[in-house]
Amino acid sequence: MSDRQDLVLIVDDDEAVLTMLRKVIESNGIQAHTAVSGEEALEKIAAEHYDLILLDVNLTGMDGFQVVQNIRGRSIK
Repeated sequence: MSDRQDLVLIVDDDEAVLTMLRKVIESNGIQAHTAVSGEEALEKIAAEHYDLILLDVNLTGMDGFQVVQNIRGRSIK
C-alpha cells in the first residue's frame, strides 16, 4: 500500500475560482496544485502524476479542449 496522498490539479484562469476550489479540496484531506493557463497545466502534468484534473474549458489562450488533446497526444495517463 502506498503512503502517497491523492493529488488534484485545478486549472482555471480565474484566481477566485482557483482559491475556492483549492480550499474545498484541501479541507477534505486532498492535496491540490493550481495552474492559471493551459500551458502551465501541461508543464505541471509533464512533471507530476495527478489523480484528477479539474479543467476549465474556457481558458484564455489554449483552451481546455486543446489541453486535453495535447494530453492524449502525449499518451499521458
